[in-house]
Amino acid sequence: LVDGCPIAIYEWGSLGDRPIVLLHGGAGHARWWSHIGPYLADDHHVITFDWSGHGDSGWREPDDYTREQWCRELFGVIESVQLRERPLVFGHSMGGLNLITAAHERGDDLAGMVILDA
Repeated sequence: LVDGCPIAIYEWGSLGDRPIVLLHGGAGHARWWSHIGPYLADDHHVITFDWSGHGDSGWREPDDYTREQWCRELFGVIESVQLRERPLVFGHSMGGLNLITAAHERGDDLAGMVILDA
């Protein structure tokens, strides 16, 4: 749960490996990464999740869909999987825009970021 909303999380790889977080776009869901995650999991702990209002995650009130809220979801997921180090985060489309907000809010908590087609 992040701020009362269930967030669906998917993982590949081992908790002890370097973490990578993959953020999906606005018309997508976390399973869009399912063809890439297993390949990255050879030497990384790969995490992805459905933003609220997407995929298997819960829904919020219409006015609660803000970049700041989705930023809280990103860090809520990172904290819930108890990573041993800061993750490298990839954000596609809306995920990239949310990642820009996350970098502004708490960039020191990330190892780095890659923004794709935002």
